[in-house]
Amino acid sequence: MDQDKMAALMGAMMGQQAQRQPARMSDQDLSQMQEQAAMHAMGQEIKESIAQQQLMQQIQEATGIQQAEDVLSKPMAPPVQQPQPQSIEDLRKLHQILMKDPRK
Repeated sequence: MDQDKMAALMGAMMGQQAQRQPARMSDQDLSQMQEQAAMHAMGQEIKESIAQQQLMQQIQEATGIQQAEDVLSKPMAPPVQQPQPQSIEDLRKLHQILMKDPRK
């Protein structure tokens, strides 16, 4: 049998198969597929939630920080205490120090 006849026969068989199958899904099949898709989406959300919880737990264990508020409420470093000039003389000395050219 040559290739043209084989292709024609295959095409005819495929055409018959396509005609035998219903053009649209039954409502039961459709609702079953929707249910499976919804369950799959829920499964994905649960997986993501678990992964997020595990990540938060790892961060807490590594840093000792429970919540973002804990970070914001704690000062990161004590404020730097800079000496305040007490007199005009102190101001003049400070001014001289600041105005010195470090390249000389």
